[in-house]
Amino acid sequence: MPLLGYLIVCCSELIGLHYLSSAYLVKKDVSRWKFLALHLIYVAVAVLQPCFVYDPNLNTAINLLMRIVITQCYRGGLYTRVLICAASLSAGFLSEGILFTLLRLLLDIDLAAVLSSQFNMLLTCVASGALAILLLFAIVKLIRFYRTVQRKLHMGIFFMVFTLMLLAVDLLVNFGDSEYLVYSLLVIACLVISAAILLDLFREQLKSQRDSLKTGFLEEQLTLQLSHYESLYAQMHQVYEIRHDVRNILLNIESYLKLGEMEKALAYVRRYRSEVSAEDAIDSGAPLIDAVLTAKRAAFHGDFQLRMDPLHCEHMDLADLGMILAIALDNAAEGTEGVQNPYLSCAIVQQARMIVIQVKNPTLHRPDPAQRFPASTKTDAAAHGYGLKSCSRLAEKWNGQISWSCQNGVFQLDILIQDIPPLQA
Repeated sequence: MPLLGYLIVCCSELIGLHYLSSAYLVKKDVSRWKFLALHLIYVAVAVLQPCFVYDPNLNTAINLLMRIVITQCYRGGLYTRVLICAASLSAGFLSEGILFTLLRLLLDIDLAAVLSSQFNMLLTCVASGALAILLLFAIVKLIRFYRTVQRKLHMGIFFMVFTLMLLAVDLLVNFGDSEYLVYSLLVIACLVISAAILLDLFREQLKSQRDSLKTGFLEEQLTLQLSHYESLYAQMHQVYEIRHDVRNILLNIESYLKLGEMEKALAYVRRYRSEVSAEDAIDSGAPLIDAVLTAKRAAFHGDFQLRMDPLHCEHMDLADLGMILAIALDNAAEGTEGVQNPYLSCAIVQQARMIVIQVKNPTLHRPDPAQRFPASTKTDAAAHGYGLKSCSRLAEKWNGQISWSCQNGVFQLDILIQDIPPLQA
């Protein structure tokens, strides 16, 4: 009966080992006989060795060594293969610990009572082997899931850290009074290291997201700036062409005036005055800010009113100022949804080192004035609502603040920033 139990555990270990190896390694073209011989040797050693020489240290070392030999059927570095073997071995320890914990909690059966009966030992081997396979399957699925669902990664990391801590306590409780104490302590150390790695991964993930957001915004603004330059170039080219023809234009106007045809002369003047107008672009001397304002005005379907003083910034990062304007204008455009005659009013005034931005728009929504930031009006509100928070963070960085109000169906956002060295360098 014990041999049958060892055989079942051995088969479950092989299934789990091959599942992990196939998930992270590439299988080699190994001959069928070589593959079968390796597995027969593994089964024979794993089943018979405990019967002749039962030593926990020797059993674990031989088991780990044989697993590494089995992974020779796959392509991959030694480091990866050792990690896979250690993971499958740890799954076996964890499955035994979880099983014994459940027996104690649910049936009030201790380890000695389980091992005293051969039949109970066989059932324990079957349950432990199945649980080890389920643990490995769940771990691989969780890793794949969190790789594809990035916004749930942070919560998943905290969940995994909590689970690892519970498993560490579980191992210490179940193997504290047995000869597997040394191995349980080693596994606990590995779990603690894994928890530390996960926490470091969490920190790196946050840093990566911040860098990604900033890089994405800069790329977008560079694209807008390029579009702005292209628009300016096209208009300058038009003005250049018209300047070459200005002599003929003046002759034509003079001819209309001599003939007394004032209406034709005025129409002729209006025609060329509209062609040389730079109304389609904004040029304040700050190309990045001009690109943002030009793009937002072109994207807004309504009356876009802009009043802007020439900006002279010595310390302020124009990328931050552009992000503030982009967020404020996007929120204002979103707030005009459903309004019959939408408009958007933006005023940018600089007095010495002080820059004041005021954005107004009509809205059908009634935000709660008790809230610091208005709730998002988008359908998936849980995934949005971070715009004004980012805007406030940037304003505070530049020694300023934001405030908002909504009266008589008009939403007003006021942003105050200062062109002095930031609080956070």
